[in-house]
Amino acid sequence: MASVKPDFSRILFTGVKKRKSSSFTAQNSEQELRLRILPENNRENELLPKITKEIEDDENSSAVRLFSFSKKTSAPKSKPKDGKLDRQQKYFAEVRKLNRVFTWGEDIPNPFIDFSELELPEAILKNLTEFRITEPTPIQMQAIPLMLQKRDILASAPTGSGKTLAFIIPILKELTGNPVLNEPFALILEPTRVLAKQVYVQFVKYCQNLDLKYSFYEDGDFPLDSQIIITTPSRLIDVAGKDEKIVKQLSKLHWVIVDESDRLFNNEDGSADFKKSLGKIFKWADGNHTRRAFFSATFSAGVESWCQQHLTNVAMLCIGERNTSNSLVTQQLVFAGSECGKVSAIKDVIQGGFEPPALIFVQNKDRAGQLYTALCPSFPSIPIALITSEVTDKQKDKVLDEVRAKKIFILICTELIGRGIDLPTVNLVINFDLPSSIVNYIHRVGRTGRAGKTGKAITYFTEADLKFIRPVATVIHQAGFEVPPYTLSLDKPNVHSKKELKTLHRRKFAGTSRWERVKKIQQQKDEIISSRKLAKKDILVDDDTGGDMISKKRLQKRFVAKKKLLVKKKDGLKTKPKAKKIIQKKSKKGKPKSAL
Repeated sequence: MASVKPDFSRILFTGVKKRKSSSFTAQNSEQELRLRILPENNRENELLPKITKEIEDDENSSAVRLFSFSKKTSAPKSKPKDGKLDRQQKYFAEVRKLNRVFTWGEDIPNPFIDFSELELPEAILKNLTEFRITEPTPIQMQAIPLMLQKRDILASAPTGSGKTLAFIIPILKELTGNPVLNEPFALILEPTRVLAKQVYVQFVKYCQNLDLKYSFYEDGDFPLDSQIIITTPSRLIDVAGKDEKIVKQLSKLHWVIVDESDRLFNNEDGSADFKKSLGKIFKWADGNHTRRAFFSATFSAGVESWCQQHLTNVAMLCIGERNTSNSLVTQQLVFAGSECGKVSAIKDVIQGGFEPPALIFVQNKDRAGQLYTALCPSFPSIPIALITSEVTDKQKDKVLDEVRAKKIFILICTELIGRGIDLPTVNLVINFDLPSSIVNYIHRVGRTGRAGKTGKAITYFTEADLKFIRPVATVIHQAGFEVPPYTLSLDKPNVHSKKELKTLHRRKFAGTSRWERVKKIQQQKDEIISSRKLAKKDILVDDDTGGDMISKKRLQKRFVAKKKLLVKKKDGLKTKPKAKKIIQKKSKKGKPKSAL
């Protein structure tokens, strides 16, 4: 009998129906998405081990175990009693219900309850204990068994719920159980260099005392002898397009993990066409044993469409409600009137006192600079920093580390920091400019309230934002927080309005004159990017490396300028007329004779 193919378009667009709940119950349920919850009868009577043991005894009653760690060899298995199977299935159904785990697809494995069930090497268990990972989160409980089945998966879970560890553990288990020689086994793709480095640090933590080689690729020689490679699509295409050996090795990959996958399919900023890049990479990594896993806090129609066309036997996993904001974050929607009103409102928040650090999101790099120059003179004693694509990689890393250490109290940033970046100390998020989509709003708010902690988010809007505000107001209202009632009755923005919001020209506010002077130094980036776009064979690097591109270009210009100066000096020495000197010549008699 032919199996019925799940309707992924319906699943992904409609999601899971939301329960009507108060703000208190919404916050409690949000904590459940990040912490494992077990049925009460399991805690008191250890129901699951008893059920599992009874079924195993029925299946292997005549089995012979040669060693304590060996598998049992047995006669033909007898089917367990239906009652015991029913009890086991009811138990796992209850576990999924309590942890709000929703799955679609064929042959979905049961979630695991404890890391000891995975039969992980002792070194991995010690690493988990060292970093206080004692029990799995809901996304890990179901995603890890699915990946251990070696099948394509599409997983969505709230921000800060442990998605990274959900794909790290299966990869490490496979590698330690079946060691691969010096060749790539897993490729982790991140949308930006900052995210790629963050994931690399997680591998450093959990690969301690393991005989594995993992690499974070930025530039230079590609690490073909590494088993795990973390990079961005553009960097990979840049190097693989010049070396056939890399392309051949990609076809031998066992796993391609696409993290923050909705961003990779989203080209809102226009800086890089990640969808085409990803298509090229998957064309290279087309081995029979290559599996793909997509992880993100949200999923767009582009991700769903691509997976429907290219993945086989895909399993869909969703933790909680799809594309909803974090209920652990207290969310406010505030009408500020004008652009200057937003600046005044932020100053009031800072003067009123807040628990640092705080993130302030703006529409683009120009407005980031304007706000930076507006706030710094008013609060000279408060450490304020700025991150845009203009900032070099080293400066980004330094600033983010200082935010984590609470040395920087306020970070003004663009959408570059809006996704995936783990800043566990952030307590406040301010949307100075309205996000261009609901997905971006969810990711921005997700920078606080991570790992079950609480946080606060404030979104300002003006009269110019009224035709765009309803979707954001709806998301905040659904999370259980109050919004101005009229924002829910406004017209929904159409496709044209959504495109308009992405390129909305907003009025300048205080600090523009100072920023204009600073901006002159940074105009080189736009010139470089435009020239690179014109070059058909050249590939634009990922969207967070603009600062480094400028630095390299500046160094090249300085080197060329110095070379020209040296040439001019040499040419000047050659063409310069010789001064007339009086040369003393000796006559035959030995007396000096003057001559020109």
